[in-house]
Amino acid sequence: MDCNGLEGLKMLKVSEKTRELTDVRERDKMRRFARRIIHNKFLELFIFFLIIITFVLFLVELLSPSASSSVWFNALNCFILVVFSVEIIFRRIASKSFKEFIGNCWIDILALLPFLSVFKQMSFLKILRIFRLVSLAIFSVRHLRSFSFLFKKKMVEHVIIMFVILFVIIFATASFFYCEQGKMLNSGEPLENAFWISVFSLFAGEFANSFPETLGGKLTLLLVTFAGMGFFALLTGTVSAFFIERVREGAILGKVNFNDLDDHVIICGWNKNVPTVLMELQAHEELKDRDFVVIADVPELPDMSHAGVDMTSVYFISQDFVNVEVLKSANIEHASIAIIVADTNHRTEIDADARTVLTALTIEKLNSRIYSCAELIHPENESHLRIGKVDAIVLSTNMSAYIITQAALKKSVIPFYTELLRPSQGNQIFEVDFPSDFVGKSFTEQLPLWKFKYKALLVGIQRSNGDVKINPDECIVEKEDKAIVIACKKPRTKD
Repeated sequence: MDCNGLEGLKMLKVSEKTRELTDVRERDKMRRFARRIIHNKFLELFIFFLIIITFVLFLVELLSPSASSSVWFNALNCFILVVFSVEIIFRRIASKSFKEFIGNCWIDILALLPFLSVFKQMSFLKILRIFRLVSLAIFSVRHLRSFSFLFKKKMVEHVIIMFVILFVIIFATASFFYCEQGKMLNSGEPLENAFWISVFSLFAGEFANSFPETLGGKLTLLLVTFAGMGFFALLTGTVSAFFIERVREGAILGKVNFNDLDDHVIICGWNKNVPTVLMELQAHEELKDRDFVVIADVPELPDMSHAGVDMTSVYFISQDFVNVEVLKSANIEHASIAIIVADTNHRTEIDADARTVLTALTIEKLNSRIYSCAELIHPENESHLRIGKVDAIVLSTNMSAYIITQAALKKSVIPFYTELLRPSQGNQIFEVDFPSDFVGKSFTEQLPLWKFKYKALLVGIQRSNGDVKINPDECIVEKEDKAIVIACKKPRTKD
């Protein structure tokens, strides 16, 4: 083969690799878009109410079969089918693989079967719609955590146990009603009899009537029997600790899938400042709707609701954040911000700084696009982070010493810094693009323009290379520069 042929073959391989990379980027872009859609809080709330409506329709059909033939009933069911189907499609797009999709959505797929015309003739499959209540429970438990400080300890776990018992009774009642009507339930009120049979079978530990005749009835009895055994085990405490721990970890009601998170904030380590960090970040206009993942080698994440933290968007991984696999499990590749705090729990300051440096460098390697912020105790470790291109480095001991020194010299320092550094109140520091008509003007010339047009105080310029100039005497603004301003809210300099 001549040189031209080899060169053409190389070009072909390069073209194929480029095409493959483009396809991967497109799929990743679609996946990120689908994640944003399915995790939109308004959509989640809409699905929440649709599940409730589905359950109400199921009860109406159960109590009044004639209502199921009405036009409004069928129209509402068709609408729900379309919405649930679209949701399933978006969940498939958002999943990295078919296996992951089935693992996360099998309950929703199972609950969708009774809506399909192929299965409508199989009346006993209608009870599968009840499985959608499990999705409702997952949503409820997640958002119930924000009110946990109002209740006694372990209130959330008790609510989960009560839900499981209620779910078993509802499912068993519907199953007996559809499967055993005209057989075991051959007299009286079939629905009422099915309910009491379910209750007594669950709590009495034995079947309260004749043995079921159909396969569906027998399988239901088996489910109720196992549920009754678990219920009494919980009461005696034999299985209680295991059950509650498993629920807390999410093994029964669905573990939090961190692969679904996107543009989230990861906090590595734990110290007394973490609650304040979370509270202030959630108060920021750009971060208030983000999810937060705390990775710390502590047994349990304390309830920070009293500190103003919204616990519904805070997740916890009780493992060592230095471990690469732990960072990957938190979906570090799709996180937008990573904060590594100085974790001195049962460790020396030197050890804490070493772990901070190692973690920060690892995060930059795993996700070069992430904005990383690391807290150090000793300044001699700063050079390692600079080489690793960590975006922000905070020397906690030096910073507090500088503020104390300034506070001793000037009374206004503490109120000034307190307001500027807290996103939850008053004026803040913002980095914004310069308006196109401000480019080419000097710093001094722009001062009144910012105050008049944007109600903001221009205090500095950040150059494209990262250099920051605070209150320069004469400095011409260039195209890629950022304006550092003080304002009550972020100025909108570009539409």
